[in-house]
Amino acid sequence: MKKAVVKKEPKKNFKNKNWVFENYNGENITLDKQGEDIDKGFVYNFYSCSNMEIRLVGKIKSVNLEGCKKVALYVDSVIAEVALMNCNSIKVFGKDNLKTLTAENTNEVYLHLTHKTIGCKLFTTCARSVWIRFPKEGADDTDNDQVNWHRAPIAEIYETCVKGDSIVTIPAESLE
Repeated sequence: MKKAVVKKEPKKNFKNKNWVFENYNGENITLDKQGEDIDKGFVYNFYSCSNMEIRLVGKIKSVNLEGCKKVALYVDSVIAEVALMNCNSIKVFGKDNLKTLTAENTNEVYLHLTHKTIGCKLFTTCARSVWIRFPKEGADDTDNDQVNWHRAPIAEIYETCVKGDSIVTIPAESLE
């Protein structure tokens, strides 16, 4: 006999420059009121959210998603980082400023960059199926025609060996 799944009520809370959203399912969130909802000193935390879009319009400090599934996150400008932990099927769209994305124990990450965010550093730990999409040099990054974009996977398998007194690790091209 299957155990009944208890649906938790969505919660929204703001305290000490931290927004917390919990248990949102299928309800899209847009925060765009500069000074009220959006501030460069605010941190945005999303826990156990699913099947939704999150739009953070303006400059913010950081975003954390934990235990989220099937979420599309749109950010204009993030000062610190976007962090994903224990998530599945997450799309992140960085528009004007995105320095760092961290994905830990997360499956299916799709990072969409623009010319302005192409310098974003991606850190992965126990992450699978991570892809980056970025515009070709000289291409218009507002045009979604596939010929204007590069799409590349992030290595999941590495080869490590001892060379002299050092350990050398490189992404494995393939295991044949």
